[in-house]
Amino acid sequence: MTVENLAPTSSHLPKIADHIASYLQTPDIVFVQEIQDNSGAKDDGTVLGNLTLTNLINAIAKVSNITYNFVEIAPVDGKDGGVPGGNIRQAYL
Repeated sequence: MTVENLAPTSSHLPKIADHIASYLQTPDIVFVQEIQDNSGAKDDGTVLGNLTLTNLINAIAKVSNITYNFVEIAPVDGKDGGVPGGNIRQAYL
């Protein structure tokens, strides 16, 4: 599922959480792509996306009472696509 450059404070995060919970019916495994790092599009050297993923997981739990874990591999700063500074990556929930 493409989450469109999802950052920790993205306005579309609740919509994505609702889509996973309601339309996909909280499957056992969800593959998400375009997860930005914890500072979003700010080009500050941040590469971890754990805050972005935690916010997504919490939003899903809020609408479904299902709590996911996540797995991600942080990219090398400036080496992956997306908005400059966003360091997008894929992750599994």
